[in-house]
Amino acid sequence: MSFFRKILSLLKGETPNASDSEADDSAFRYAMMQYGKKKNPKNLAKLSEELTKSSFLVPHLEAGKLPPGKKKKLKPKKKAPAKKKKKEADEIVLLYVSDENGRIFLPAFSHPKEVIRYFGKETPTIRLSARDLWWTGLRNKEIAGVVIDPATTLWILSREHLEVLQEG
Repeated sequence: MSFFRKILSLLKGETPNASDSEADDSAFRYAMMQYGKKKNPKNLAKLSEELTKSSFLVPHLEAGKLPPGKKKKLKPKKKAPAKKKKKEADEIVLLYVSDENGRIFLPAFSHPKEVIRYFGKETPTIRLSARDLWWTGLRNKEIAGVVIDPATTLWILSREHLEVLQEG
């Protein structure tokens, strides 16, 4: 009976509440699960379709809240004395992960619970559409790709994959 309860609790935990605005990618998560169970062309096509429709959570920090030694030193700019100083919005710094070979990846999560599973605590995230995620991953030349749900699924999309997805 405990096995049955465990399955029910997993299903309950994976099913988004209607009021949870962050949990709107259940079709993508289901397609990932189906492809993981049975790798066939039909499941791959469904997964690819849902992948391009989805949005992802990307962890970030504000530049002012970086740990000591990680803050960027800004060069002082020459300012005209007659102009008022405008407050600029804090810069957002995306968090990256690396593998045992030293390759750097941009992590993306399909659900807030995946973020907590990976970091062990709540971490600030921004929601990016799939197209914006591909663009963000390709913008930085040092990044080897994007990794989706690194704590569980660990689905790696290389730069080549991102280029194909961005074109299509």
